[in-house]
Amino acid sequence: MSKRSILTATVLLVACGAAILSAQPAGKEPGSRPVKGPWADGEGPPPVVLSPQQEAEFLGVLETKRPDEFAQLKKLKEESPRAYRWALAAAWRAYQVIKDMPPEIQKAHEDQLHARVESWRVSRELLAAKDPAAKDKLHARLTELLGIEFDAEQNLRDYRLNQLEEQLKRLRADLKDRADRRTAVVEQNLQDLLSGKLLRPKGDGDGRRPPEGRSPEGRPRPSPAASRPVE
Repeated sequence: MSKRSILTATVLLVACGAAILSAQPAGKEPGSRPVKGPWADGEGPPPVVLSPQQEAEFLGVLETKRPDEFAQLKKLKEESPRAYRWALAAAWRAYQVIKDMPPEIQKAHEDQLHARVESWRVSRELLAAKDPAAKDKLHARLTELLGIEFDAEQNLRDYRLNQLEEQLKRLRADLKDRADRRTAVVEQNLQDLLSGKLLRPKGDGDGRRPPEGRSPEGRPRPSPAASRPVE
């Protein structure tokens, strides 16, 4: 399989993440893990390995909802298992990013990826074309695809900005609520400090003693086994 075919199949498969959203139960966390292996290309983020159950679920829904892309993936697996694993990992990562997006934003994400792949393909054809009429036709098609990609990206950017605005509103509301409770917070911290429940940590934080197994910021402390690099 040529590099162009592998790239096209891979990016199209990434776009297919939007098609499998209904198969993932809400709140279910992926069980993938980074690994090194003979098919790892050594560039960018390390691939992830899906569990057999995750892979079967992913492929089953993909076969039902997107049979064309499923057929491409099946062919890729037969011709290049290494590229298949990489494409599968890329699709899974893309799916994790978009699974909580509204349907219209999922579609914009998919439209952007498809337009990006197709515009790359058409641009190669345009550069290789000799016939003026064919070049004009390809030029018009490339312009159209770049417009589709632009519009989709605008929708995605607008969505992200709206998400940030909502988050900012929540943070400002939390800040105002804390300001309104100033006297109660100070009194509680005073009682906790005198009783030994409140520490004086470095950096930000309210100074409360973290629960067992957690950092002062409230994040879980990694276990020694988890902190060891994957062999």
